[in-house]
Amino acid sequence: MAVLEQSVNLGEVKYSQNEDVLVCYGLGSCVGVVIYDSYTKIAAMGHVVLPTNSKGDQNTQATSYFAVDKSPARYADSGVWYLFENLLKKGAKKNNLKAKIAGGASVLAIPIFDKGSNAEIGQRNLSIVKKVLDEIKVPLVAEDVGGNKGRTMRFYNEDARVEISTVGAIKKLL
Repeated sequence: MAVLEQSVNLGEVKYSQNEDVLVCYGLGSCVGVVIYDSYTKIAAMGHVVLPTNSKGDQNTQATSYFAVDKSPARYADSGVWYLFENLLKKGAKKNNLKAKIAGGASVLAIPIFDKGSNAEIGQRNLSIVKKVLDEIKVPLVAEDVGGNKGRTMRFYNEDARVEISTVGAIKKLL
């Protein structure tokens, strides 16, 4: 069977239960989040765009958790929960889950929302993704984050390998 490369666009979630490759292109301030069960070979990747879906509310299990529309990973606070819950529904085992993340670069140094925050979107995205992973007790086993350049994240479900491509740099494996 041919291996399929599935592109995970802004706010989207894609799943793999075979040898497909999940890929987030052009991660700047966005964060690519992959949660996987290497025993059952069930994996999901989300392309997080913004930190919260509640205008800066620090409650990471956001009130609109189940009203995630067509972009379930758009927001870090509800998107990581969405990945987690749906992986379990697809048969992944909670104790086997691990996470890898990439992105969160400082490419959009602008205040966000209406609180006058000077925190950059990339840093806020990373902070909330990590907070939710900690809450759901999914270990973060690898990351390639920060800096000021965009990157592409490829997840190979066959061996849980992540390949990071950054302009002007050698590819990295996580």
